[in-house]
Amino acid sequence: MAVKIHFLNVGHGDCTIVEFPSGNLTVVDINVCPELLAEELISMAIPLGFDSSSLRSRPEWSLDLLTARFKEAAGLHALTNPVDYLVANFPEQSVFRFIATHPHMDHLSGLTDLIRCKPPLNMWHVADGITIDDFDTSLYRLEDWEAYQNAITSPSSPKAISPNSGQLNHFWQQDGIEIWSPSLSLEKQAVEEGNANLASYVLCIRYDNALAVLGGDADEAAWEDIAQSLGDFPKVTVLKASHHGRKTGYHQPSVKAMSPDLTVVSVGKKPPNDASQLYAQYSEAVWSTRWHGNIVVALNRDGSYYPTSDRTQHEESAAKEARLLFVKSYIKALLRRPALPRSR
Repeated sequence: MAVKIHFLNVGHGDCTIVEFPSGNLTVVDINVCPELLAEELISMAIPLGFDSSSLRSRPEWSLDLLTARFKEAAGLHALTNPVDYLVANFPEQSVFRFIATHPHMDHLSGLTDLIRCKPPLNMWHVADGITIDDFDTSLYRLEDWEAYQNAITSPSSPKAISPNSGQLNHFWQQDGIEIWSPSLSLEKQAVEEGNANLASYVLCIRYDNALAVLGGDADEAAWEDIAQSLGDFPKVTVLKASHHGRKTGYHQPSVKAMSPDLTVVSVGKKPPNDASQLYAQYSEAVWSTRWHGNIVVALNRDGSYYPTSDRTQHEESAAKEARLLFVKSYIKALLRRPALPRSR
């Protein structure tokens, strides 16, 4: 049995779903924002020769039509609604924990729908005291922010908890979850500076010899704090790049030390400060949800992994790359095994 991690193609935002052997289905962040996604699709359509002003003025250009027309034209894949994905792929399974890496709306949009359709039993949150002073109702639903505020004070349904780095508990230890960040000092600094990224969760999922690190929106200061706390970074199988693969979330010493086999970037429109090429210096491959659509990675106990995506399902070249990545990881896993004693 493997740990399966689903990196969903949600445009500008994050949603990661983790299937643990324990059955504790976990959702890390969520992003369902049709208005923002439509704007992203329009911005991606402009280089394809479409006129943005006419698209915005034509009511027949629904989000679904924009998704189908422009994603297909650009060789990209349809955006995913995380709640629909959960209902379709896990119809009989409840959400054991929802982890909000930090209180930014591109990680919380759709929380109302999640609580209504797939109510989580537990709710992780960080950085009490960070608020949104200028809420943009043109892009985000106020009810999602209010749902978050209600959930983080809830004693049950969901049960709100706020663990920090280094804290241990049977419920997440049995799933191999290690909390690398935030520390209490980072949370305090985040509140003082009004910078939620400082307090973002950075989680390591350890499945024997396979490790996946989910970087949230951690910035350079957070990675330096983690480095000081850990001392030495372990070798990582899969890294979800911090802050949607921007340079603001890239910390070269940490990435070099982890040297991930695969780096996953959750992003819609490619940001101007994209760090994908920097991650590529220390990774076998860098896959983005922008190009690959939904990405699912199966982590095996021996440290090997097998990635699949919307693109690997339709393109032989992408499928070949996925097979090659698995073979390389399997060979590495074989080399890590202790040698058998020689018979005499």
